[in-house]
Amino acid sequence: MLRLVFEWLGVEQQTPTRTSIRNWLQRLGIADLQQPPQPNEDLVVMLDHSNQIGTEKVLVALGVNASALPEPGKSLKHEDVRVLEVKPGNQWKTANME
Repeated sequence: MLRLVFEWLGVEQQTPTRTSIRNWLQRLGIADLQQPPQPNEDLVVMLDHSNQIGTEKVLVALGVNASALPEPGKSLKHEDVRVLEVKPGNQWKTANME
């Protein structure tokens, strides 16, 4: 698809491989995870650790601005949710949450 756009625009450049695109998307994701919450964010935090791979579970913390919650009966969209933490572990008890 990108190759077609390059050809249409007359850009003589190799298209990035899918591995390159995946690596850059992962870097963007890590950079986004490293951004601290802004002082004006009124985050509602949702935790989930149901994603299990063998004996290891993945804890995911999502944040949603309370002021931007959808109307009752409407679903959250991808752009409404911010990933705050992704952390693998074997168990999630209070002592493991540090």
